[in-house]
Amino acid sequence: MLPQFGGQRVCLVGQILAQSDDLATVQCSGGHQVQVQKSPGAHYGAAFVEVVGIAAADGSMAVREERAVDMGDNFDLANYDQVVWFPSARRALCFFSTPTPCSVG
Repeated sequence: MLPQFGGQRVCLVGQILAQSDDLATVQCSGGHQVQVQKSPGAHYGAAFVEVVGIAAADGSMAVREERAVDMGDNFDLANYDQVVWFPSARRALCFFSTPTPCSVG
């Protein structure tokens, strides 16, 4: 999904698999690995991180970090993934499903 947002600001949450001074490999909640070009001097001090940055314009699975927040060492990516997808799935049912009406409850 990331490549379709090339050149745009994105937010991703994931587990840090590896990091060096300028790069980090992050496994996102959807299971994909993303290469993050870290801001100068950035260091991720926890196992999980939220990164806001610009998705690579070439369609690769890469992001240039603008800012990042450590999310701790015990973050449930599967639960996060469900929270992210639930509102969009619900909207899809409300606006694109026929003939069942949308019920909010």
